[in-house]
Amino acid sequence: MVWYVRVFTRGTNQLVIMSRAAMPGKEEAMKTYTELTPEQQAKAVDKATVNILTAILEGSLRFDDAKNGDDLQARIDTACARAEEMQTPWFAHEYIMGTCRDDIEGMAQCDAESSLYLEAGEFCIAGIA
Repeated sequence: MVWYVRVFTRGTNQLVIMSRAAMPGKEEAMKTYTELTPEQQAKAVDKATVNILTAILEGSLRFDDAKNGDDLQARIDTACARAEEMQTPWFAHEYIMGTCRDDIEGMAQCDAESSLYLEAGEFCIAGIA
């Protein structure tokens, strides 16, 4: 088994990839969004959507409506309040998507398109720089 270490730099972010290959020269490179199959692209957008919704519901992602010139955070807050009012907080993500789908899916699409994708057997250490 051979280990390969690659460092990718995008702006101020560095990404260290460690991959292993049974035979030298057979390692797979990371893929960009456009190199994924349509099914993989759909999964990437779905995963990005889940990540955004999770961050919103955990409170680690909030939007400044005044600076953004919209009412996204107000709609999210209203959706979460509605879920609480209905005594179904576990469905808050559904309420959010009901009123903010275009916004959330647009952000997810951008996240998916700007990400790199690992092949099976590759390991990633992110955020070291």
